[in-house]
Amino acid sequence: MGALFCRIELNKKDGVVITVDNQSGKIVHKIEINKDSITTTSKGSSDTSKIEQKPESVYIDCKKFKLTAETIECKASKSTLMKSDSSCDIESGKTTSIKSGQKMNIGSGSVNVSANTNVNISGSMIKLQ
Repeated sequence: MGALFCRIELNKKDGVVITVDNQSGKIVHKIEINKDSITTTSKGSSDTSKIEQKPESVYIDCKKFKLTAETIECKASKSTLMKSDSSCDIESGKTTSIKSGQKMNIGSGSVNVSANTNVNISGSMIKLQ
């Protein structure tokens, strides 16, 4: 294992830059703290991940993102978008609930609904076409 090259730059105008360079592994980790943001970058020979934090936002850009916790809560005071350019799976070991205080739209080229026991549909009016 080769030595790491470590550098800390302090500049009253540009801020602080901490760099750890693993030349034998071809990996560079960098933390940049300036007057507007904190940016953490991890760059390898083929991939780069980046976290940028500002007072009003946090952006994470990476090839693979994994979050593991006992409990996860995501809450937005305005809108939420979850989007995938490929497949999207929602899976639960127990009960799964999807609720809306207003209208819910489900659209697809094909929809399959199945259950091991009962399928219950209720509403003040049920319209099938």
